[in-house]
Amino acid sequence: MLSRRQVVQRSRCRAEVVQRRVPAMERSTSVAGEVLSVPRGVAVFGHRARAWAPRAASNDASESGSPSVLTLATNLFPVWVLLACMLAVWRPLWFSWFKGDPFMFGLSSTMLGMGLTLTLEDVKRALMRLTDVSRGCLLQYTVMPVLGYLVSRIFQLPKAFAVGVVLVACCPGGTSSNIVSYLARADVPLSVMMTTLSTAGAVFMTPLLTKLFAGALVPVNAGAMLWSTAQIVLLPVLVGALANTSFPKTTAKVARCTPVYAVLMVALLCASVVARNASTIISAGPVLFMALVALHSGGFLLGYAMTKLTGGQEKVARTTSIEVGMQNSALGCVLATLHFSDPMTAAPAAISACIHSVIGSTIAGLWRATDHAREARHTRE
Repeated sequence: MLSRRQVVQRSRCRAEVVQRRVPAMERSTSVAGEVLSVPRGVAVFGHRARAWAPRAASNDASESGSPSVLTLATNLFPVWVLLACMLAVWRPLWFSWFKGDPFMFGLSSTMLGMGLTLTLEDVKRALMRLTDVSRGCLLQYTVMPVLGYLVSRIFQLPKAFAVGVVLVACCPGGTSSNIVSYLARADVPLSVMMTTLSTAGAVFMTPLLTKLFAGALVPVNAGAMLWSTAQIVLLPVLVGALANTSFPKTTAKVARCTPVYAVLMVALLCASVVARNASTIISAGPVLFMALVALHSGGFLLGYAMTKLTGGQEKVARTTSIEVGMQNSALGCVLATLHFSDPMTAAPAAISACIHSVIGSTIAGLWRATDHAREARHTRE
């Protein structure tokens, strides 16, 4: 028989052992709770957590079946664009019908889908980022015009092609850059602000730079450009952001499909431009193609590098790279047709629409794949 004093001492020892074990259990519980994403109290019991884990994994797989297909289709963005452009050269009639109102609807609806992934707060923050927006526009009107002039000289282009290359290099950023920014997981509100500001600046900068580098003064219709930008870019994005702010649950379901819709629409838009200029593209020759590949590749590269060198974050660098590398080729085509007698002056703008879309979509696909790989690695860890 134990004395009363011995019983008390043994009870105290047991209490101390229990107190030392509880923190260890809590630490293991927190680890299991983070890995298995189950309540801490459940994770303590290893056999119950192990029984639940396969069930959770199977649910995730079944729920992610559809999104994985959408993700794959979106990541193949450059393939669809290149395939559509090749088909447009081979069979122009398949795509040449897509112009006028259907063309504008395609652009506007894509911008609306992008707006559904934003909120009004995102748009407000973009408006306040004067440094990032100004840097993008500054690079737009310095890097590209200089590259256009150098490329036309290095490749010794004929006069009509040289003027056309400089002209498209002096144009503002195109609306397709906003879509590519969205697909590249860049900063969409910032991209929209850059496009809007560079379009407004084109009223003065495009004629001035074209005169400086090509020796030709090209007037620009300021009111028409700003109105079309508001219709195609600003208004749809604001409507989408307003809808997402007001009805987030409903728009979240729709937004799951917007990347694939944007990919298909960009492919169709590019094919339409190529189809309507197929004969010009075929007759241009490989030298003009190489010159334009060098022009846009340099724009993407320098836009990204110079943003990084000046302290820009990754998303800002991606956005600026896309904005600088992708021009408003449609504007260049219109200006070349209106103000130059040689019809081949419009050829660089027509081919530019295809080339910058293919390069931009390829870069966007690589950035998306990189982000997916990084996310998958973090999930495994």
